[in-house]
Amino acid sequence: MLEPKRLSDRAFAIELLQAARNLLSLSYRELAKIVGIPESVLCRYVNGYVIPSKEHASKIISTLSTVVNTKTYVEKKIRLREGGIIDLKQVLYDPVFLKLYARRVKKIFSRSPPSKILTAAVDGIPLAVTASLALGKPFVVAKRDRDPSIDEYYEATIVGKEPFTSFMLYVPRSFLQVNETVLIVDDIAQSGKTLDALLSILEKAKCRLRGISILVAIGNAWRKVLERRETILDKDFYIDVILQL
Repeated sequence: MLEPKRLSDRAFAIELLQAARNLLSLSYRELAKIVGIPESVLCRYVNGYVIPSKEHASKIISTLSTVVNTKTYVEKKIRLREGGIIDLKQVLYDPVFLKLYARRVKKIFSRSPPSKILTAAVDGIPLAVTASLALGKPFVVAKRDRDPSIDEYYEATIVGKEPFTSFMLYVPRSFLQVNETVLIVDDIAQSGKTLDALLSILEKAKCRLRGISILVAIGNAWRKVLERRETILDKDFYIDVILQL
C-alpha cells in the first residue's frame, strides 16, 4: 500500500508537468530535456495513463520546481485592471499554485513555526488556509464586521483611499493569546495600511510578529510600517515576498 505522502508527491509531480505545459507552453521535448525522462513517458503521465514512480516523481519535482514555482505563477497570471487595480484571483484560486505556496511556507517557516496565521478578509483567506495546513497551525481572519455572538474584539482602523473614509478590522479576543507568535499573510502589500491595522491588533493582543508572507509587494512604503512597530518583531522575524514590483 502506498504511503499518503508518496502518493501525494506522485500526484503533485503530474500537476507540475501539466502546469509546465499550460503555464509555460513547454513541449514534451522541452520537458524531457529539463527533467531527463523520455517524452513518451512524460506524455503518459500528463494524460493520466499512469502515475510516476517514486523516483520519477522526485526527479520531476526537484527539476520542475525551479521552473514552475510561486514566482513564475504570479508573473504569468497577474492581471492589471482598469484604474491600476492588480488582480491576483487567477493565482489565489489555482490549486497547483496553492500547493507550491504550501511547500514554500513550510520550507521557510517550519523551523520556527508561528502559533497562528493572520490575514485580512477576503483575498488573503486562501493563503491563510494554505499556510495553516502547511504548518499545522490555526488561522485567524480579521474581518470588517462583528459577529453578534461574540462580545470582545481587538479592533483597528484603516483609513480609506477617499477623503474622510475609513473602516474597521475586528478579531475576536479569544483568537489571539498573549505572547503568541503570528505569521501575517496577504496577497498585496503597497501602502501598508492593512498591515498597520493588523500590527495594531497584534500589539493590543501582546503577540509577537514571527513573519510576513506577501505575494506581490509594490514599492517600500509598507516596510516603513514595520519600522514604526519594530518592538513586536520576534527574534526569528522574516519577510517573504514572492514578487517585488
